[in-house]
Amino acid sequence: MVIMVEIFFMKIFRKKVLYRKHTVALGLAKDPDAAVSEAWSEKFCGSPELLRDKCIAHSTSWRYDNKAGCVVLTYIFYSETLDLSCENASVIAFDDLKFPHELCPETSCCDHLKEENVLAHGVRHLGLLVKLDSNSFRGKIGAPAIKLLKRKDVLGPAGRLQW
Repeated sequence: MVIMVEIFFMKIFRKKVLYRKHTVALGLAKDPDAAVSEAWSEKFCGSPELLRDKCIAHSTSWRYDNKAGCVVLTYIFYSETLDLSCENASVIAFDDLKFPHELCPETSCCDHLKEENVLAHGVRHLGLLVKLDSNSFRGKIGAPAIKLLKRKDVLGPAGRLQW
C-alpha cells in the first residue's frame, strides 16, 4: 500500500492562517519525520538549528484516501520564520476554519474533506499542545497566535470514534 506524507507548512499572522501544502510519497523504510525535515530543508532552505529553535513539526492525523487508494499521514509544520508571502501560499481566516469532525464524524475515510478541513484539524492539535504546555512553545509561536490557539472553540474534540 502506498503511504503519502502531507505537510502543511504554516503560520498564523493577523488572524489568518497562511500555508503551503506539500505532499511526498513515503518509501518503504523511510521515517515520516525525516521526510518532513527533508521537505522543509528543500522548500525553505531550513537548517537543523532553526528547526530545533524556531519550528514545530507535529503529526496530526492519518486517513485513507479512497480516490488515490493510499494512506495519508498529515503533519503540521509551524514556524513564524517561514516566508509564505509568495504567490502559491494559501490564506484562510482563522475564524473560517471548519473542523473535520463537524463534516464527517462517523469515519476516518471521508471523501468530501477539503484541504482546509485537514488543516483545521492540525490547527486544533497545535492548540491542544499549546494549552497543555505553552512554555515549550515560547519563541516558536508568538503571543497573538497563542491567544487564538487557546480559544475554547479551537480546543474541542479533534475527532470521534465510532464502535
